[in-house]
Amino acid sequence: MSTRIADARKNIGMTQKALAEKLGIAASTLNGYEKGNHKPDSEILIAVSNITGCTVDYLLGRVDGLTSFSKKKTPLLQPKLK
Repeated sequence: MSTRIADARKNIGMTQKALAEKLGIAASTLNGYEKGNHKPDSEILIAVSNITGCTVDYLLGRVDGLTSFSKKKTPLLQPKLK
């Protein structure tokens, strides 16, 4: 996850300091996330996603593309007919 936060930030040409300011956190905290020393909470992940335009799934390593998402549909349960 750490490298993906950095990749998403770099993809939009933003510095650590600028992203940290938008997130309302210290630059050192963001640096810790990007180095893998700390894990961001869900609110930070959502904010990074909103700011950078990538998906939370990308940040979590669930998909490879910055903006791709899974189109896999879960089959709906069919009601039992009586």
